[in-house]
Amino acid sequence: MAAATQLLTLEEFRRNFAGCDKAYEYWFGEAVPKAMPATLHGITQGVIFALLDELGYFISLEVELRIHSQWEPRPDVLGSTRPLEEPYPTGGADLFVVEILSPEDRWGKVHEKCGLYGTLAGIDHVYLVDPDSRKAWTWLPEKQDTQRLPDRLHLPDGKELPLAALWERIDRKLGKK
Repeated sequence: MAAATQLLTLEEFRRNFAGCDKAYEYWFGEAVPKAMPATLHGITQGVIFALLDELGYFISLEVELRIHSQWEPRPDVLGSTRPLEEPYPTGGADLFVVEILSPEDRWGKVHEKCGLYGTLAGIDHVYLVDPDSRKAWTWLPEKQDTQRLPDRLHLPDGKELPLAALWERIDRKLGKK
């Protein structure tokens, strides 16, 4: 018979995984490693930061969201229409998230994370960007599913981020244009 896995308390997670070289998220008693970002992921994150900053949003990268006693994600990009809480944002309708997909990501886990943003943090505006396939999606909380975005991210306050501008800047940063 297999031994049961010992679940971590939030305090144990913070004590054991703070300051690690690899990023972890706290998921219901487990330390879940985030995929280590490759060059394309890092460039995409920086370009999204710059584009959202130009649109006037308050942005943070890889910030720990202390939103629930059983779940503390670290979104790739966190945006808000208002200044972000310090030291850790705790959720709210003025927040939105952009997750950059990595080849190691599993669609089921990504869907679960999108749903948890809404149910546990009140963040209904979640966007997924795949720089490898040059595709993007938005989370539809009412359907608990994603919808492909053909040409732009429709941001919470009516502003838009054209995907062509995102891909063009990524290509420039990669020296392809």
